Amino acid sequence: MRDRERYGNGMEALLRVEHLKKQFHRNSDGTYVLKDISFEMMPGECLGLIGNSGSGKSTIVKILTGITTATKGCIYLEGKQISGKRTQKEIGKKVQMIFQNPKSSLNPKMTIGQNLDDALLYYRKIPKTERKRQCEEILERVHLPVSYLAKYPSQISGGECQRVCIARALLRHPALLICDEATSALDVSVQKEIVDLLKEIQQEEHMAMLFISHDLALVANVCDRILMLSDGEIKKIECVPDEAQ
Repeated sequence: MRDRERYGNGMEALLRVEHLKKQFHRNSDGTYVLKDISFEMMPGECLGLIGNSGSGKSTIVKILTGITTATKGCIYLEGKQISGKRTQKEIGKKVQMIFQNPKSSLNPKMTIGQNLDDALLYYRKIPKTERKRQCEEILERVHLPVSYLAKYPSQISGGECQRVCIARALLRHPALLICDEATSALDVSVQKEIVDLLKEIQQEEHMAMLFISHDLALVANVCDRILMLSDGEIKKIECVPDEAQ
């Protein structure tokens, strides 16, 4: 099923990736890590990106978040080109990411409250009392007690750290949330809790989510569609039946 058929003919794509190619300097033989990648994401859609190590998943993420630039191709977010023109900070106003290792994603020398507060201050000045209120609200949103604001990352579990990382991303109200192997470092029981939380928040916020993994069963449980990546190319696009979600 094509995007327009699934989400309605009048809906514009939130993210549009067109003919993306990436060649690193070390590829002197002309080999591309990414070879003509094109896809769209609709507002509120959960798209899975699956592939083995070395397939190009991480390179796509780095380009989408402005960490690196594409050799060729264009990326449009909400109709505006972001490829090669905007800084990571500018892209971060609309695109947020949750990483594989939650403990290493947080500053260990800062409390949970300071980690969240720092995220709020990164983009704009907000009065201290308002920042505190927002940090308390967002912790409750990810089902953590407000008392955790005073704790350090080393004092809480990996699953709780990942909830904090989700909270930090949500503070910036992203249009697109990228989950890069966001549950692979967690125990199986904790993985389910985090996946359920992500699905809950995504539906409440009507936020698009790009879910990256090597676990097909997990992606099929979370996503509306799946892109299968191999050797830098999209080999297959599948819609996930409603009963599988």
